[in-house]
Amino acid sequence: MIIEDLFTSVMRFCDDFRISQAPDYSLKVVNFDAHADDTSLPEQDVIGISSFTSETEVFTDVMVLIGISTLDDPGLTRHMKLISRLYEKLLPEARHKVYYTSTGQSRGMMVVTGGTRLMPISSSNARPLQFIAVSFTTDCFRTP
Repeated sequence: MIIEDLFTSVMRFCDDFRISQAPDYSLKVVNFDAHADDTSLPEQDVIGISSFTSETEVFTDVMVLIGISTLDDPGLTRHMKLISRLYEKLLPEARHKVYYTSTGQSRGMMVVTGGTRLMPISSSNARPLQFIAVSFTTDCFRTP
């Protein structure tokens, strides 16, 4: 399942980031597309994805927004620490695992390609939200 495995892999990247880069924060992984607005997000800092798209020719490409939203962070101190750490993990040529959704086992790697773009912070009444636009390429779905 190409799309399901890639989606799971990007969500797992977010969870791995939460564990390794933000152990001192109460950070929850979310699918931003599953929330109609930011007032429906959990009452804590969150990391997650939005606008997941994929294209397959010879290799399979994924384009996705990975974002951070903090709560009760008036100076955006936590936000800036988290988004900075996240950006470093998504620089071009960074390698991240692709997982089978069904087993959780690694099936290959995806590589950050093209430019990594930090988007402006969008503010609402409830909380700031900032995304990093990133593209990955993988050949683990290639058929001989």
